[in-house]
Formats: sequence, structure tokens, C-alpha cells
Amino acid sequence: MFLIHLVRREIGSSLKFLIFMALISGISNAMILAVINSAAENVTNEEANTRFFLIYMVAIVLFILSQKYILNKTTMIVENVIEKIRVRTANKIRHTNLETIERLGGTDIYSRLTKDANQLSSTAPIVVSSLQSFIMLFFSSIYVITISTSAFFIILLGAVGAALAYEVKRKDVMRVLQKTLDVELGFFRKLEHIIMGFKEIKVNQKKNDDIFADYKKSAQEVKKLKIKVTAIFNSNAVFSQSIFYILIAVIVFIMPLFVESYSDTIMKITASVLFIIGPIGSIVGSIPTYSMGNTAANNLQKLEIDLEESLSEEMLENLNDNDYVYTDEIITADFNKEIKLSNIEFEYKDNTKNTAYKLGPINLSVYKGEILFIMGGNGSGKSTLLKILTGLYPSTGDIYVDDNKVINTYNDDFRELFSLIFTDFHLFDKIYGLEVIDKKRINELLRLLELAEKTQYKNGKFNNLRLSTGQRKRLAMLIAFLEDKDIFVFDEVAADQDPQFRKFFYESILPELQAGGKTIIAVTHDDHYQHIANRIVVMREGKIGEIIEQKKKKSDK
Repeated sequence: MFLIHLVRREIGSSLKFLIFMALISGISNAMILAVINSAAENVTNEEANTRFFLIYMVAIVLFILSQKYILNKTTMIVENVIEKIRVRTANKIRHTNLETIERLGGTDIYSRLTKDANQLSSTAPIVVSSLQSFIMLFFSSIYVITISTSAFFIILLGAVGAALAYEVKRKDVMRVLQKTLDVELGFFRKLEHIIMGFKEIKVNQKKNDDIFADYKKSAQEVKKLKIKVTAIFNSNAVFSQSIFYILIAVIVFIMPLFVESYSDTIMKITASVLFIIGPIGSIVGSIPTYSMGNTAANNLQKLEIDLEESLSEEMLENLNDNDYVYTDEIITADFNKEIKLSNIEFEYKDNTKNTAYKLGPINLSVYKGEILFIMGGNGSGKSTLLKILTGLYPSTGDIYVDDNKVINTYNDDFRELFSLIFTDFHLFDKIYGLEVIDKKRINELLRLLELAEKTQYKNGKFNNLRLSTGQRKRLAMLIAFLEDKDIFVFDEVAADQDPQFRKFFYESILPELQAGGKTIIAVTHDDHYQHIANRIVVMREGKIGEIIEQKKKKSDK
């Protein structure tokens, strides 16, 4: 079972002590039952009553202390486990490649680390409680066998029958439960369409209605599946508990007809059966929660496995214990002459593992200090080329920096060369990754990029990110300038800018960066500013169609 495997792996030695305390709690419960029955037999014996009362109080104290410890310790352990899983998984996410993240899907990853992790949080206390109930049931059964062997086997028969009734339906339950979670993920994706695609659906009522109808249909499907799986659980629970009420009828009404002297013990046995119905209900009631927790554990483990498939063995070793971070000294690859792509190829796979799109083979050099434009139609491979060039996508072929081969695309030193602004860039409100933040420099850049009236840097973050698309790109540019990397990668950054700023970007910002020794790689559709580039790479259907040499760098003249 995935949940048991996860608990054993994550909790370790703490599990043994937790089981020990659950054992004490279960035994104390069984002691309470034995003491009550014994005291009822000796109700007229004051000395015996005093002794039983003291034993009863000891059992109560043991139960209270062990129960309190178990509940508090379980909460602490479970939250530690969830924190460990979330941190470890996030660590693997940040060290994997972009292609893996895009394939797994942001919604699915987010759901696993929130919904499934929360499910584990609510599952553990219930599972521990059912463990206590099982221990209590075990020792109570031993007590019953000392009273009547016949009654014990009848109770055992009932317990086996209840277990078999659940087992018959277990596979169906797990199948429906997994389908429910999968459908629920699709439901979340449709909700994401409504939120992230708000602009598009707001101006197209038919599209708006279609998406909402699809969302409503998905919600109804989730509802039906949840009702179905809950109905199966409820049916099993009612059947299992009904068996024990039937057992009471057998013990009270039928057994006395066949067993001599049975009337002397009938009250004890009846009290015992009634006493253990609570634990039976706890065990049966925990089955739905356990099943959902088991599925959640499976989903979390599968997410980690999917992430690990994209990581090298060396990287996985470094990620042990959740404590792998970069060293204080960031090393950047030496880039003094050129970056060379040799026979680079990359394939997008669809859900059936078939090739949906292929890039390459690509042979290209990027020279130090040049302005390189990448142009081409939609789907020609411009952005994919950028992602390979910057080490975000894995690929076949070789990459060289100044004749030094980049061992693999997980090479952190290589990626440290680049500052990136892609079309789907994310804007952080804080400036991360800089030890020293020059507020004066930030204010100068805000004025230069015409953002001073739109946002300010205060209390360690920008106070307003509700900007137009063009303004957000300019703020991303500001962060890139502060990072001051060797190579600036701009993917359609000039798009969404007003004509005045677009002219300023091409004719002032890019030449100034070049004059400072920076290399610029820009995807663009602006034909009017082609003369700014030293070279233009034209992409066609996943390959380089042509390379247009326009002018040499000033340093080469």
C-alpha cells in the first residue's frame, strides 16, 4: 500500500514509539472492559470494588495520557512529513528542466502539493485512531475467549465476514476513487481556463458559455463519482456493523439454547460485544479516509518519480535530505568567444509518446558581444531554440562554450550566463538572487524605463504589479539589468510597447548593452529594426532557413 510505504519511509524510528503508545492506549481500553465486568460480578464486595476502582482509574489515566500523546505526536509527525515532502518535491521541481514541468502541467503539480498533501494531513490521525481501535479489538477478543470460546469464534466469524465484504469491493472502490481524482484534476483545469482565459471569454459570449457548460459538466461528473464512491463505502460500513448486531442477537437469543451454563456469562459477553462495536465502527469508518489517503500518497510518489526521471543520478544524490542548495559562490562558465550548437535536435512528444514536433538539426554559433535576431513565422521553432540554447530543454547534440563542451543541460554554470525574458515570463514582486540591492540604481532604471509613475521599490519589493503587458515587460527588463549577466535573451520583448519606447529599445537600449560587452539574443518580428542586428537567424519549420550577416561588431572592425 502506498500510504504504508510512505509512512514507513518518512517517519522512520518515530513509528515504532507511536505504535507502542497506541498499544498502551488499546490495552488500557481493554482493561477498562475487563474491570467493569469484574466489578459488576463483585458489586457487594467492598474490598474488591476498591481494588477494581484503583485499577480502573489507572487504566483511565493510561488511556488519557497515551491518547493525548498519540494525537499530539501524530499531528507533529504528519505535518513534519508533509513539510518534508513539499520541500523535497519543490527542490526537485526547481532542479528539473522546463520540458518536464510543461509536460506534467502546473495545475497537476499544484494539486498534488496542496490537495493531496492536505488529504494526507487529515488521513493520518484517523488511521492512527483506527490502529488503536484494532489493538483494543485484539485484546478485547482475548478477554472474550477467556469467558467463552464459542462466543469468541462467533465474533471472529463476524469480523472475517466484515473484512471479506470490504475486500470484495476494494478494487472497485480504488478504481472509482482514482477516476474521481483524475476527473477532479480535469475540473481544476477547466476552472483555470475560466480564470486565466478571462479576457478571451469575456469578449466572446459563445466561447464563455461553452467553457462554462464544459466546466459545469465536469463538476457534475465529479459529484456523481464522489456520490458513487461514498455510497460504496457507506454500504460496506453499514453491512459490516450490521453483522455485529446480528452477532449480539445470536449471542443473546440463540447461544443459550445450545450451550449449558451460558446464562452465567451472557451479560459479560454482551457487554464485551457492545464495548467493541465502537472500535469496529472506527476501523470501518476509517476505510474511506485511508483509501483516499492511499491514493493521495500514490499521487505524491508518482509526482516525485516523474520528476526524478529527468534528473541525473548525481543530482538525485545531492537532493537527499532536502538540503541541497547552491554554494555561496556562483560560478559562471567562461564565455569569451562563442557558444556553439552542434547537431542539436529536440522532439515534443504527445500523450501517446509520438513525436508532435521536431526541432533540428541545428548548427549555430553565438558570438561574444553581438546582437543576434531570431526571426520566423509562428511555429517555426524560435522559442524552442531559445530554451535549448539557454539550457532549459534537454536535447541531443552538443553545446560548446569557447570550445569547452557543456556536459549536459543541467549545467548550472552554463545557465548562469543568461538573463531571460520569455513571452510567458513571471514577474516577482521581490528582487531575488541579489546580495546587494542598489535602490538608487533601481530608481534610475524606473525612470529610464518610464515606470517611475507606475510602481516604486519600497520595503524590499515593488508596490504595484498591476501594470500593462508592456510595462510588465519593462519591469522584467529592469530586473535583468540588475542581474547584469553576460547574455540577454529577449523573446518578443518589444511587442506590446508603444512606438516611442520600441524605438528607444532597439536604437538605444540594445546598442548600449552591446557597448558594455553584453551579448543580445532577441526573437523579434520588427522588420523596421533589422539593421540593429549583427546577424539574423531565420527559422523555418524547426530548422535554420538562413543566416543573414549584416554587420560586424565594432570590436571586430
